[in-house]
Amino acid sequence: MARLPDPTLRATILNAARTVFKQKGFTDARMADIAGEAGVAVGTIYLYFKTKEALVVALAEEINRRILTESVPLLAEGNFSEAIERSTRKTLEICRSDRDLVLMVYLQVGISAFSEPCETDVELGNSLIAILDERIQRGEAKVYDPSMLALVIIGLVDRAALMGFLGGEEEAQLLEETLIRFLQNALVL
Repeated sequence: MARLPDPTLRATILNAARTVFKQKGFTDARMADIAGEAGVAVGTIYLYFKTKEALVVALAEEINRRILTESVPLLAEGNFSEAIERSTRKTLEICRSDRDLVLMVYLQVGISAFSEPCETDVELGNSLIAILDERIQRGEAKVYDPSMLALVIIGLVDRAALMGFLGGEEEAQLLEETLIRFLQNALVL
């Protein structure tokens, strides 16, 4: 009988990978380092994650899951202009709290490592499309193709999060305020 995956062990491996990636960087981290940090055999890691890239995808999915559950729903609530502000601020706050992961995904692994979007990328996009379409249908938002609009918004927010890390605190705050005002002016009727 096949053994069922242990979600606690999976989480332990992911936490260890995050620690090792933060200390050594993606390129210099080895699966043996991650296994040592997690207190498991290297082979155990391969039962859950086939490659280091798969570990990064799983860690990125954790960020996406937080955005999906904590930020995206805010976009559907109340006044659209205020919802844009709340959702954008929450998304950037999540990115700041997981800065090490965001930087690792963008700067060390590179977007090209992910030939297909991960499951939560698709879920995030679909949720955003549905909310935008609903706002457009209710006459609260300017009319755009919701799918293309979701891609543009995700790209802008991703880039703002990354650029916010590279500049100082004052520049990051100005970037956040500019992004919010831009989205409000571009989207709200």
